[in-house]
Amino acid sequence: MKTTFKFTMALAIWLSVGTAIAAPTETFLSGTGTLNFQDNYLRRGGILWISTTPKLINPGSLPANTASYDRDTRVVSLAYDGATVSAADGKVTFSAANSHVELFFGMTREDNDGNPLSTLYRVIALDNIAVDLGNASVYANVSSYYGTGEDFPIYADFGRLAVFKSMAPIANGTQGLIVNGQASGSTAADLMLTSAAADIVINGLYRLAGEPPVDPQSTLYKGVMSALWGSASASGTFASPVPEASTQALIVVGLLPLLAFSRRTRRSASGPHW
Repeated sequence: MKTTFKFTMALAIWLSVGTAIAAPTETFLSGTGTLNFQDNYLRRGGILWISTTPKLINPGSLPANTASYDRDTRVVSLAYDGATVSAADGKVTFSAANSHVELFFGMTREDNDGNPLSTLYRVIALDNIAVDLGNASVYANVSSYYGTGEDFPIYADFGRLAVFKSMAPIANGTQGLIVNGQASGSTAADLMLTSAAADIVINGLYRLAGEPPVDPQSTLYKGVMSALWGSASASGTFASPVPEASTQALIVVGLLPLLAFSRRTRRSASGPHW
């Protein structure tokens, strides 16, 4: 009876330690990704442009931008500096702190003789962009600016939102899971604005001051809601954790009762030694 009790206790200790070791937390090392903007409805209409250079904010007042934009390919490149792993499905969300991307509309004002005076910009800014490989979404801190750059712009903060959402699950790579120290994946080329983000873009860029919200039945509203913006991709490397000294000590403590029990069992099985 005592032997059974001791064995049960030793097994419980071993299982508790083993459980802690079986669920390690990988350490994020580095990662990169892209937002690939295609020739969507707004681009075709020539009424929306993309930039990583602030139009109405002094770049010197912002941290160094970790996002860059290639106008020829319409690709935003992101340098990820953080990652979280979902406890639900084990998929990774990559984040790029200090990334800044602007969706903007510019209209040049002229004098009576047709000479340009200044350009009025309406800007939707996406900051601290993150790509969630679990739900195929792109998140950002969203704000808007309105002005010419010659005076202090009118500013509005909308908080952190899901900006783009793919209707298809993440594909390619490891499909968002960490496999052999790597995690990667990409969305289909069907990223659409979420309803909250679409409303901000429509009314923030195209509604004039004092006007009512854009009619949801208008061609512009429907076009923005149905526009396919492109795709997103992300990949990163992770380091597997090494058990700490305290954890290794627990392993030894858990093994000692098993070793002692095993030694006594062998002696009992072989009978007395004369």
